[in-house]
Amino acid sequence: MSKWARVNLEEDSEILEVITYDPVGVINETLLSMFKQCPEETNWGYRYNPNTDTFYLPSGYAKHPNFETFGYININGRAVDENGFVIIN
Repeated sequence: MSKWARVNLEEDSEILEVITYDPVGVINETLLSMFKQCPEETNWGYRYNPNTDTFYLPSGYAKHPNFETFGYININGRAVDENGFVIIN
């Protein structure tokens, strides 16, 4: 399965959307240029650097307890368990 991310092509920023289908023919053509194919691990919380054409998870982020819905979130001083999930009290 391939993933595509909608990104800001102007600056290093958080990805805006992640989809699991090829956007060609499905997404409005005016938005199509914003979609880039991305690695399978890419999820909410990842960033895209247009200068290096890379997706990366910034330091200080870990998996949300409901990872399938929320992806990666900022740790904000919270503990992270042995599986890489933020412990939210």
